[in-house]
Amino acid sequence: CRREYNEAYVAHSRTQSNASLAAYFDAHNAYVQQLHATNGMLTEYHHTSLPSLMEELEAVYMDVSGIVTDCILQGADIVSNKAGDQHRRYEALSTACRNADGRHDITQLIR
Repeated sequence: CRREYNEAYVAHSRTQSNASLAAYFDAHNAYVQQLHATNGMLTEYHHTSLPSLMEELEAVYMDVSGIVTDCILQGADIVSNKAGDQHRRYEALSTACRNADGRHDITQLIR
């Protein structure tokens, strides 16, 4: 529409006739109408559509981040429990090693 408006202006500048003036006004009005419609769509998008999309995106992000956080927490709990079990086993082994007495073991073996 802008191109037609520009061409109508150039044509009217050259000929300066009533017909070219009418074509120029028609092209001008069509261009202004298109600008108004485009600006209206942009306003609607920025004031209505975009905020609702951002709210939906925020809700999805909060859900996903909550799920990921829960999964990581469960994984950390599992690793922590395994480490605790391993710690208890090694602690029992350390206690057994500290309590080991070579003379007592040989005495038990001889009997």
